[in-house]
Amino acid sequence: MSDDLYAELNLTPDANARDIKKAYFGLVRQFPPETHAEQFQKLRAAYEVLSNEETRKAYDASRGAAASEQLGDELAVIMRSALEAIEAREFERAVPLLEGVVKERPEAEEARGRLCSCLLALGRLGEAATHAGELARHHPTLAQAPLLLGYAAQGLKHFHEARTHFLRAGELAPQDFRPVRSLVDVDLEANDGEAALVYLDQRLTTAPESMRLGLRMERVSVLHHLERLDEAAKALAALEAEATTAELKEELGWFYEREAASLFARKKHAHADALLARLAALAPSRGSVALTRPVTLPLSALPESARTWLAAQRQNPELFSFPGVGVVADSVMALGATGLFCGMALLAFMSDSQWSTGELVFVCTLFAGAGALQGATLLRWVRSLKSPLGRFSAIHRLFYVDVGLDEVRFIPMVRLSHINATHQGNNGVYTHTTFGLSFGPEGHSFSISSQQRAEDLAQLLHQLRGRLLDLLHSGMLAGEEGADFLPAALLLKPPARAPQRHRLWTLAGAGLGVVLALSASVVAQRAFEDQRWLDTQGDQTPRTLRQYLAGPPPARFKGPAEAALAKKKAAALQRLQAGAPLLARALEAQNPGEATPLFLDLSGEATPATLAAPAGSKLAELPASEFLATGRQRHEDELIAALQSKVDQLAGVGWFVLKRGAGPLTLKFAYQLSLSGNVYRYKTPNTPLTLLWPEAKLAGTATFGEVQRNVIAVPAREVSLSQQAISAILKGDSSTASTLVFDAAWAELGTQLSSVLFSSAG
Repeated sequence: MSDDLYAELNLTPDANARDIKKAYFGLVRQFPPETHAEQFQKLRAAYEVLSNEETRKAYDASRGAAASEQLGDELAVIMRSALEAIEAREFERAVPLLEGVVKERPEAEEARGRLCSCLLALGRLGEAATHAGELARHHPTLAQAPLLLGYAAQGLKHFHEARTHFLRAGELAPQDFRPVRSLVDVDLEANDGEAALVYLDQRLTTAPESMRLGLRMERVSVLHHLERLDEAAKALAALEAEATTAELKEELGWFYEREAASLFARKKHAHADALLARLAALAPSRGSVALTRPVTLPLSALPESARTWLAAQRQNPELFSFPGVGVVADSVMALGATGLFCGMALLAFMSDSQWSTGELVFVCTLFAGAGALQGATLLRWVRSLKSPLGRFSAIHRLFYVDVGLDEVRFIPMVRLSHINATHQGNNGVYTHTTFGLSFGPEGHSFSISSQQRAEDLAQLLHQLRGRLLDLLHSGMLAGEEGADFLPAALLLKPPARAPQRHRLWTLAGAGLGVVLALSASVVAQRAFEDQRWLDTQGDQTPRTLRQYLAGPPPARFKGPAEAALAKKKAAALQRLQAGAPLLARALEAQNPGEATPLFLDLSGEATPATLAAPAGSKLAELPASEFLATGRQRHEDELIAALQSKVDQLAGVGWFVLKRGAGPLTLKFAYQLSLSGNVYRYKTPNTPLTLLWPEAKLAGTATFGEVQRNVIAVPAREVSLSQQAISAILKGDSSTASTLVFDAAWAELGTQLSSVLFSSAG
């Protein structure tokens, strides 16, 4: 402990509490942390000790003269050595020295208290509790003894015992704030924040005026811990309204920094940001505000010293740097996006399909996305070529620095909430380490190829975060080395960012994609129309031409299609004039856009014959259903199909369509089917078999217009059968057998009836 704390504040040892506070605030305005970091730290350290009655008393007791008077010259020398070790945080060296002092002087208050503190710092909680008990036995009215006992019990997770000790310390030193804060901490650690609130409310009713501000601040901390944010905001607003003097605003500013550090440590970034926003409104010039706010700045707006530091980080980093995506990767991405866009355009323009509205919307969306990607990657490639530094990330003492192509992102390290380092390997061999850093809602990731370097980085990040949070908690963040890396004014009010060019390029690319998609749809529609016309030309039947004209076709093909249909009609008329004048007249009067109906009125009967097979032969019986109305209906449909084929062959496909019923053009046919005959032997190339083949005879009268003819149809007896048909007959499939019999007869009848339609006599 320095012997010049009074001198640091320009005071004498007989100064009272008011003199200490007045001197401190006056010197802070003279030596602010933003410009006099080292001097400010000394002032803050002196004020922390002298503003508290207990710590001031301990400090006074440790000074050379007082120590010599209390301990004697020899022990005073040992005591000073122990204090030097404590100041250097060499607690292991200080413990045996202090143990030697208390062995000689068990009642030595300062030595015993210092020994307890060192043991607590080393985690030797049981020994610390023993010495704290001895301190309480020798000095029962000393508040430090139960305070140390409480720290030891808290470390051992004996929360109820620790709370009892802290309450006792508060009774012994009602104006000392350390028992209050310690009791609140132990309640929060025991997840009993409500008990802490009750205690603070009780103390506020009896506490002296000098402690009320601190108690109210502590209450806000508990409300933040319990996430009762509305109550906390109201309490803060009341504190800010009462902070009318510079001293009160300074005290409140320190509290905001301390509370923000606690919230950052608990990863409550949104709450911490809200508190820092209040701090910015309360004290805009306070350095910690700028050093806790992430900001993105154009590279051109940075001071020369910052640009020089950034340029040096790629080759000789001060702490760590990590390369980002380079120009080669940007070139590959731009080339890939351009190739994708051009390939899609080529496929679209080669299409010969007609696009529906839904397909057009889908293609436009697809092209807009591909165009936007191309525009963004091309701009990225151009910016990469022109970038003075390229992309990389670096660790500054206060910031995680993410350097872009023409702007830099500065994220305060106090915001670092999570470090995830994962070692990756292949077949048990280390390859790299993947880092994921979380700064509240914002995250960054990168890889490091050296395992040792990755472990060093993880350790460095933990150390930086812990140190910066401690500095923010103690109000000294603005005095840290490197705090002047960027001007506070630049961090607090960054220059307006230039228009986002990537948005313009992205929109331009998307617009180009939509234009190309619409153009491709026009080309595809024209190609579809061309192909449809070519297909129609390849099959120029009247039916096909009429269907094409009903489309409707584009204007450029409508005339040729109509001319082709008229030509077809003229040719059909020419063929029908001599052979079928009635059909020719019907066709001449018919609209080329429609087919002329020919009606068939069929009536007749068929009776099954009694047939006998020779001995030993297999007889495939004809089913009686073939001779009923339903069976005749099926065969009449076959007759109509055969007759339709003949009409299409002679008059042209699509000029006439055959239908059942009666109308202007009706072919009437009355028929009778008779069956007779014997069983014939028929040999296939491989299999001899015997099957029933009766004679079928159709006799009838056909009438068309004024023409009436007798028609007799006798099919050939020998019929070529497929292997499938033979197999069906051998299995006794009578339906297949009857079909073989009747099909031939009705096909022959269709040929005979067509002669009636196309007879010159008609």
